[in-house]
Amino acid sequence: SDNHHCPFLSRYSLSLVTTLSLSNRNHSQRVPISATANLNKLLMRPLTLLLFHLVSTITSANETCEKDIDPCCCNGNCLDQVTPRENIRCFFQNQNKYITLDIASKGSKPVNIMHDSSSDEFEKFVETFQFESEDFAEKLAPFNFTSATGFTTFTILDLLEKTNTDAFLVMHKGKIVYERYWNQTASMRHAIFSCTKSYFALTAAMLAHDGLLDPKKLVETYIPELKGHEAFEGATVRHIMDMSIAIDYDESEYGPGSDNDQFYNMAYTIGIHGAIKQYLKPHPTRAHGDAFEYSTPITHVLGWILDSILGGNGKGVEYFQDKIWSKLGQEHDFMIMFNMVDLGVPKFVDYGGGGSATARDMLRFGKMMLDMGKTADGVQIVPKEVVHDIMAGGTDKNIEQYENSRECRKDGGNCNVAYRNMFRINPDKGIYDQNGIHGQIVYVDTKNDYVAVKHSSNSNSVQMFPLEFFFLIELSKVGFQRIIPKSKNGKKHKKSKGRKVAKSGY
Repeated sequence: SDNHHCPFLSRYSLSLVTTLSLSNRNHSQRVPISATANLNKLLMRPLTLLLFHLVSTITSANETCEKDIDPCCCNGNCLDQVTPRENIRCFFQNQNKYITLDIASKGSKPVNIMHDSSSDEFEKFVETFQFESEDFAEKLAPFNFTSATGFTTFTILDLLEKTNTDAFLVMHKGKIVYERYWNQTASMRHAIFSCTKSYFALTAAMLAHDGLLDPKKLVETYIPELKGHEAFEGATVRHIMDMSIAIDYDESEYGPGSDNDQFYNMAYTIGIHGAIKQYLKPHPTRAHGDAFEYSTPITHVLGWILDSILGGNGKGVEYFQDKIWSKLGQEHDFMIMFNMVDLGVPKFVDYGGGGSATARDMLRFGKMMLDMGKTADGVQIVPKEVVHDIMAGGTDKNIEQYENSRECRKDGGNCNVAYRNMFRINPDKGIYDQNGIHGQIVYVDTKNDYVAVKHSSNSNSVQMFPLEFFFLIELSKVGFQRIIPKSKNGKKHKKSKGRKVAKSGY
């Protein structure tokens, strides 16, 4: 929505300072962290409000911020349409100073050194190649691009700056051909929002491959508390992993009174499991499996399933750490928020959008997926069958589900896109992506051997996505075709055997 906060940040409007334990599996340290909550939610909870008044310091928009409490000077609101971009960026880069976090350790594996290309041709293309505005007038019109800049031509760099980019990295044929930061460094983690979903749906797919999870089984098999719940009656784990469960939930709106606002009000009052049980209702006309409909609470259901299988709250993060993140040769730990431990609300990990990572580490993950689950040193950490299933877009049913979705109807239909294990895939073009609100993207183009990562700090949740994906596609169509010709002896990727590969059930 271009008028309201995103559901993740609307809850961070007032600063509550406390000391919380931050655990890294093998060690624990006590650090001061600002846990935050939205005033509207606090007013709904007298006991929480009392605790808030006992230990909090409130900053108003008319007061100078206190850096130890509010390091990004959000002054009571970390994100809205009038918050300066530098404050938004600061918040995205410093969530550990506002929110309690769990850690997926990078482990002890030596860092995978990613080498730069010896050529600067791609950099020249991004920063100097002039596109004619009139050739793209229809696509650019919604963004007031030419009128705002006065340009009759533009570069990819212009588009990066228009979309409030904080980091942009491109890897082609295993070499970094472009890396640039705007008031950010290579070692800074950045909020990645719903890119987080793909990490944990991939975790579920790996558990399925290993026989620890059966996607064909009912949700209630793994979460007995949902047995008899009308929204989950007849729903399978596969419906959860592909977001094709038929619940009455609209994530296209984020403002007051929206499903997102009401669901998270409840989650921060009684916990995420309680909100799932009390708030989610069956769709009045749709059946499970009819259509893909994007819904963050469904990722929380998947997280609940992971934790149930693996033996405890947050165990899904530990599995992701042990099986994926620590095997990639990462430079930095992955962080993910968990919430409200100190206010009497049961701890829950934000599997739906709470991750923070550096752009370089996200690039390593994307390259591993491009290489069908293999790390840079050739170790198969994700079964290739699992990656094939995702890259193929699952089955023809996944294509049909996406065609029936609100997203596809909004784009005019005939999308030829699938949503499989919480990745978006165009199987015919060999493209998959992870994306998170405010401009967080991992874009993998298997046919051009190309991975791009973008961190952004757009104040608007999703409005810039069409522009961002426009220039990511142009990089393939123009940049790699013109500036970096394909090598006759270069690596060739095997063509997918088709969407039927998903008969494996991962």
